[in-house]
Amino acid sequence: DADVVLVYEAGSCAGARVSPAAGCTTESLEALVETALIRKLGRRLLAVGVVEGVGVPRARARAPEVLTVSDGSLRAWLRPADPRTSRSVRAFDRHGKGAMAQWHKLREAWRLMETLEQSGKFKYGLVIKLRLDLAPSVPMAPCAHRDGLLEKIGQAAHALQVHAMTDWMFWGSREAMAIACSVWDGVGYFENSVGEPFKGISAALGPPRSDVLKRPVAVRPLLLSLRSLPPDAFERWLPYHKIESLAVPDMGKFPNTFFVPANRVTNLKEVRLAMLANLEAALAAGWEWIDPLDTKRAAQPKLRLMISEKSGRVPPGLFITEQDFLHWLMLHNITVCDIGAGVSGFFSKKRRVVSRPTVNDCLHPPSFETTAKSENSASLEIPAELETPAKFETPASLQNDAKLEIRNSGLRAPGSDGGLGRGLGGGLGVGLGDGLGGGLSGGLLQMRFPNSIGPQRQTAVSEDGTQEAGGDRRPSALLPGQCAPAPAKRAEFGKTGAARGEVRRVAVCFHGQFLRRADIPKLVSQILPGDWGGPDSKTVAYDAFVATSTQRSELSACEVLDGSQICPRLVKEAGFGYAQCDHLPYDAGIYTRMASSLGLPQRDAARYSLYPHRVLSSFSTMSRALSLARAHSELQSAKGGYYDLIALTRIDVFFHNVKVLSWPITRSWFIDVAAVGVVGRRRAHKPQWEDRFIIGRPELMESLERLSDGATFARRYKQLGNQAYPEAQILLALTESGKLQTHNTRGPFFSQFASIEGFKQNKQKFRRNFINLSAIV
Repeated sequence: DADVVLVYEAGSCAGARVSPAAGCTTESLEALVETALIRKLGRRLLAVGVVEGVGVPRARARAPEVLTVSDGSLRAWLRPADPRTSRSVRAFDRHGKGAMAQWHKLREAWRLMETLEQSGKFKYGLVIKLRLDLAPSVPMAPCAHRDGLLEKIGQAAHALQVHAMTDWMFWGSREAMAIACSVWDGVGYFENSVGEPFKGISAALGPPRSDVLKRPVAVRPLLLSLRSLPPDAFERWLPYHKIESLAVPDMGKFPNTFFVPANRVTNLKEVRLAMLANLEAALAAGWEWIDPLDTKRAAQPKLRLMISEKSGRVPPGLFITEQDFLHWLMLHNITVCDIGAGVSGFFSKKRRVVSRPTVNDCLHPPSFETTAKSENSASLEIPAELETPAKFETPASLQNDAKLEIRNSGLRAPGSDGGLGRGLGGGLGVGLGDGLGGGLSGGLLQMRFPNSIGPQRQTAVSEDGTQEAGGDRRPSALLPGQCAPAPAKRAEFGKTGAARGEVRRVAVCFHGQFLRRADIPKLVSQILPGDWGGPDSKTVAYDAFVATSTQRSELSACEVLDGSQICPRLVKEAGFGYAQCDHLPYDAGIYTRMASSLGLPQRDAARYSLYPHRVLSSFSTMSRALSLARAHSELQSAKGGYYDLIALTRIDVFFHNVKVLSWPITRSWFIDVAAVGVVGRRRAHKPQWEDRFIIGRPELMESLERLSDGATFARRYKQLGNQAYPEAQILLALTESGKLQTHNTRGPFFSQFASIEGFKQNKQKFRRNFINLSAIV
């Protein structure tokens, strides 16, 4: 749920869609609008501001005022934007377009919101700016830890972010949106060429700058903002940031400019590459903040535009909404992310759904480092007045995986002082629009705040409790045919058990993007045998390798996995001697784009059809888990062969559904598995391999490490009659390895070695509306 603040301007009766039109007055039109708003929004509508229409006749003049009505909500009558105060208003709004008036209405909406806060003694934590004639086509799903809604993560201040779809809709934390909603106060900074230091928001911005090449550039926010955009932003300019029109430091990269005609989009990918190259070079040289008017730093690079003058330029001295809105935010050290929150499309003014791919996780762009600092690096930092403030600790109520439920009372935290602290108080919609345009808010109903927030780290834990974290693992740019980066050699963490000759070793590789159940009710030795068997029976030592994402649920990015706890629990609760875990942020777009580039459809041709991209996603975690085991084996033994057997399964299936059977053969279970090679063939009329629990010799299991190869997957997909069943893909992988014994076509079968009991299949995945990929693809 959410509170709504609406500021709108009623037009004349001549353009209103009201019936009957006879007898219509401006006052009756406003009353009609308010009745409709109350009927649709009910108690959510806490404040309405009506801006006096320019040139719209009224029965009687009304002075500006703010009133509290009987239900406690606010009603305000507001003056319109004064064209005498802004050259841009005179230039752009004289034909009724409202490009500049929207910023005036937004500021007034913000003031009404502040009035609500003061009267209720609380602070909103999430602010969303929308308009009545344009709305997301799917419910917004903001995520506190991912989207910059927490004031602190651990001891580090959270970088300010605004998530935007140009100036149409944008949202963020209250602190970031305070800057975004103050654009009207900053218009003069972009219009005037002379004057005293600008005092609209921060004196650190210096004097007004009508020339775009004379304005300061915050290098890091600009680079992060550029990197956060999806590929479509450089093919379809209209519903995305116009970030390519901003100036960048001239570091000698891509010396030529690019022609981008106003009537069609060309060369934007080249412009992006050129901007990235110069921004990365500037950051590597230590330049965080570049102010062309700062004469004390003569060595700082000049600024340049990557789009040529032939493309057309607006004369200086005007506020260009979509360009200068971005500049305003970045001048205040705010990263402008794509709209995110799962918004993959929107309803246009013509009531049509427009697909628009987005990037949900702006917090973890591809990593970049400042490798070199210049001699005057201390003077290159962003002015202290513009640094992200860090005032509050993460509230104690959000520690230890606490569950925060924000219910109906305006999303306010309990307590007169806001309870959970500023930045977590709740949600608000702030709206505006042209004519009867306004804002409706999405809301924040329920969220989970894990006690481990931010990028998950690769961890390894040994039996003696030694734990060490690897470097941050962020998704890298993947080429077609790749689902996961090639694994690098991992360092050894702690003790890894007895010498090779003293025990038999089994690696259990846990895969699956979403760890829905993480409870561990029994020891690994209660599921698999505790000794090897045979005449010289030896103890079996088990190592665990886990490859998952940082999400618990496929359809909810806010259900976050605390990956740092998985490995210690596998050692302490399940009896593994060594555990290594790897958790990557989940991005469905990687797999949907990959499937699309391989020519695979959204659904396959099977009777119970599957999504090929979901199978690729699952195979990527299999490959990662097996890669961890192989890399650890190579580290422990130069000659290889550290593990006698390798099992591949899921944590929830292994601890809740797998049961090892003792079938009447003279040798032990492990010896029989090793003799067969790999266990998993199903008794079925079609040849398939069990994908929930597979165990076999390392040289055979290695063939499954290449399941995530896209080209091979696509070839097998066609070979199987346009079907993506993982059971059939696994069987083909083992058969093509040339190491699978041919007699296995007649057995032995999986059911002779083990059973899967009590497993409930997710039938929803077969439904055709389970996932809507059209917008993403």
